Amino acid sequence: MRDHSERDISWDQQEWTADVEPSSALMSVTVTFSPGGAAVVVVTGEVDLGTAPQISEHVDPLWGTTDVVVVDLTGVTFLGSAGIAQLLRANAAAAENGSTLVLVAQQRPVLRTLEIAGLLSTFTVQDTLAAALGEPDV
Repeated sequence: MRDHSERDISWDQQEWTADVEPSSALMSVTVTFSPGGAAVVVVTGEVDLGTAPQISEHVDPLWGTTDVVVVDLTGVTFLGSAGIAQLLRANAAAAENGSTLVLVAQQRPVLRTLEIAGLLSTFTVQDTLAAALGEPDV
């Protein structure tokens, strides 16, 4: 058996840093109201375990203030299971409050994820914000 005394071991001390962005830098959420009174929640970036709670933080206060909440996901580049869970939660809250939740999605990372999960028919999904708001496409 080899003797591992201090003289046999030399350590290089290096400082390691990780270039990790905070979750708030990976996703952004903004809320506006359409002229017709619908709340429009625009989500961009990656919706994952670290960022998904931001959806509820922005959507939950809207229940009872408007009949329609539109969640625009056209700027989403990744939709993970935590994001799906938040959308399902919002859909249930909409039903409980007599409101309507409409998703706007046209890109593969969102639509394919919802399709694989078997949830496309669970949500009302439109391909444009204008369609979600019941306005003619310009």
